[in-house]
Amino acid sequence: MWSFSLTEQANELKKKGVQGTELFETLAAIEVKSKRHLSANRCERCWHDLQRRCICSFLNRGNPTLPVKVLILMHHKEYLSAGDDAKLLPMILPPENSELFVFGLAEDWKRFGEELAVDPAHTLTLWPGDDALTVESWTASLAEDSPWRVTAHSPNPPPKSARPFLRVVVLDACYGQARQMFRAMRTRLPPDRNPPYVALRPSTLSVYHRAQKNYAAATAHREVLRICTVEAYALLLQELGECRSLCEALVGAVVTNNAALGHDPAVRPDSGMSVSSSSGAARRRRTREKCAQIAATP
Repeated sequence: MWSFSLTEQANELKKKGVQGTELFETLAAIEVKSKRHLSANRCERCWHDLQRRCICSFLNRGNPTLPVKVLILMHHKEYLSAGDDAKLLPMILPPENSELFVFGLAEDWKRFGEELAVDPAHTLTLWPGDDALTVESWTASLAEDSPWRVTAHSPNPPPKSARPFLRVVVLDACYGQARQMFRAMRTRLPPDRNPPYVALRPSTLSVYHRAQKNYAAATAHREVLRICTVEAYALLLQELGECRSLCEALVGAVVTNNAALGHDPAVRPDSGMSVSSSSGAARRRRTREKCAQIAATP
């Protein structure tokens, strides 16, 4: 069914004059369709092998006390990856508190833009930019009549039930892809739909399996990027005043997902995806296998 590589299909599309965003979304749609077709062995919720490593029974729905909805803009490369952490947010949070959008799918981008337009005044993006606001400075910048305008100097903060839904955009991908999504938001969305961005300053090391492999060690914002999407969102909720039990449940879900992965790509569930035979990782794998065979030879 998938007889042509993405590179070949990209070349054919370019010959037909397809380029830019249209080319990117066309190829992303092809890749997502391929992933869905080849991932029949995976659980639809946790994306682990349904028979051997499904973690759904180990995770329970949380009960948020704050009206906050997370908008997960997930790069299509992360979609259906068992190692991705943002997929855990819709598993723990009620449907009204989370929504997933796959970056690269035109219909998802349209829905994403529509969601951003619901209440721009109470929408923010988690992003570690140089000019990013802190949570406190963001709430202080809101209109004086906003129920979310809560500062350390507020004598009588409004009750949580009186606040409108706060929408929080999280960009789920490795740093380079997340930066691509951030740029797309800045260039493709109208100015009134581009939320201000807020940075967090975590004080603890990440429990995420990729962070433990120093996946962000070379980035300019190392102190910010050492936590994963779920941890960042849990930290934001904590700063906003969410109950401790929900924040801990979110981080605990990351630990559970790590356990299913086993911290070793060799024990991850079969994905059904095509495996490269020419990549550096593939060459290193073949070298290790040859060395093991030589060592085992009497």
